[in-house]
Amino acid sequence: MSARNWTLIGLVLTTVFALIPTGALLDGAQLEPDDYRYLEHLERDPGLRYVLENDWEHIWWIEERPKMQFFRPTVYASFWIDGVDASPEARLTTNLVLHLLCALLVFALACRMLQPGLPAVLVGVVFAAFACHAETLWWVTGRNATLLAAGVLGGLLLHDRGTTSQRGAWRIGATIAFVFALGSKETALVMPILCWLQDRWMRRIRLPWRAYVPYGVVAVAYLVVRASVVETHGSGNLAPYVVLPWAEGFFAHLGTQIVAYLQALGSAALVEPFVTWDRLSVSWFGIGVFLGVVGAVVATSRGDRRAAYLGVMFVLCWFPAAPIYVDERYIYLSSAAFALAFGLLASRATGEGAAKWCVPLVIAGFGVFQLTELHARLRGFQVTRISTSLVDALEPVASKVPAGAPVYIVTFPGYFVSAQFLQPMLRVALDRPDLNVHVLSGISTGRVAITREDERTVVVRSDQPILEQRWAKMQWVDMRPGVCVEREALPFDVEVLEGDGDDCNAIRCRFEHPVSDAVFLQFEPGGAATRIAEWVEKGRFRVKRL
Repeated sequence: MSARNWTLIGLVLTTVFALIPTGALLDGAQLEPDDYRYLEHLERDPGLRYVLENDWEHIWWIEERPKMQFFRPTVYASFWIDGVDASPEARLTTNLVLHLLCALLVFALACRMLQPGLPAVLVGVVFAAFACHAETLWWVTGRNATLLAAGVLGGLLLHDRGTTSQRGAWRIGATIAFVFALGSKETALVMPILCWLQDRWMRRIRLPWRAYVPYGVVAVAYLVVRASVVETHGSGNLAPYVVLPWAEGFFAHLGTQIVAYLQALGSAALVEPFVTWDRLSVSWFGIGVFLGVVGAVVATSRGDRRAAYLGVMFVLCWFPAAPIYVDERYIYLSSAAFALAFGLLASRATGEGAAKWCVPLVIAGFGVFQLTELHARLRGFQVTRISTSLVDALEPVASKVPAGAPVYIVTFPGYFVSAQFLQPMLRVALDRPDLNVHVLSGISTGRVAITREDERTVVVRSDQPILEQRWAKMQWVDMRPGVCVEREALPFDVEVLEGDGDDCNAIRCRFEHPVSDAVFLQFEPGGAATRIAEWVEKGRFRVKRL
């Protein structure tokens, strides 16, 4: 079959495999709490906001820690292109299109590396089908992984075309792709290294140093601009988001990452965000599949520099995220190298008759298996999630909150860490940019009472804990009697009245403003449920004025 026909077949099959999950992705499309931060920024300052910030100072029970800022102009631009008022379905459609683009770029790289043919087709199919790409599809903000990959993969492809054709226009395109990728994530800084290795190691072509100067200029300019707009705040522990190499437990964290990622690629095992070694479910089958593929490639590709290049590409695309918490988004770009390894293995298949088709058929079966798992995982995300249920529960009482009045949730339903996204979520979802929302305590199994002590003081009390460290991903303050929490970002101070360090039953809050100016919202559960979102759906919020 001609190269043109193989290329057409590859384009069609890669597209089909990338688009098969469309229904599972868009049915019941919802936004996650994280997504609302971008939307709030765009509504307040459209087109001018490039820095995303993680800040926990407004959550009193999480210990004070540095603010984390991220330079993300490309991601902001993608939200802006969607439109500020775009529906969740429209935003997830953009995610799907970006994933399709990345799959086609991987197929194009396979054609450059292996020539158009069945092995290149298998590469595109396998990459499009990986189940570990689920989060980059259903989580709108997860598109930073696909935007990064589109820039890096496109840059590698354009640079390779420029190297082999000796035409500068291709390298200009590669430089633009590099800028695009850097605006998505810092990991894009590995692209010039991969380009150099692609030339000197894989192609055995020595280009003059000036061919790489544009990448260096862009990298330096990026680092200067980033340093000027990204601020460093405070000091302290960044765990669980970042575990630095010199921190206690880093090697356990690194081992957890490696095991989780290898088994995700090998057997579609679910990667639980923030998972730690003691809670990791190990799939020896998945690890065996990954190592088996790598071993087969090494055994059949001795002396082939393409195999070594793919190994280096896999590590370089993952390693910058080694200190970051475990999450499947961080192997999206690395999975391209693993998919290309399948193509290299298929290109080495030997034998006569049916035997020659054994390896391609096994790889095709692997792709179908991954696609089935991806589809099932996306179907599982169709249930109502915490962000949607909270908005629905708070919408009936939002009209009772006067403009500019501070809002305090006395009993917050759901994961406590979701409180950091509550204000932007409600400002956008309820179209109330004036809302100022803080959370005082969580749900208690006992009866919660909120009483006014004086003009600026209230006490929240229960015979059962109102805050419990059951969700240990964040570091909490020591909740013992007499402990006080005072922060610049908080419009109130907190004193623990009753507690044992890990949880507390009573707190006193002293506000900067009269208590009568505030609106207190208390959640009342409506019955038992198997999921938090369902539990919130069954309950209701009541407005309290003191």
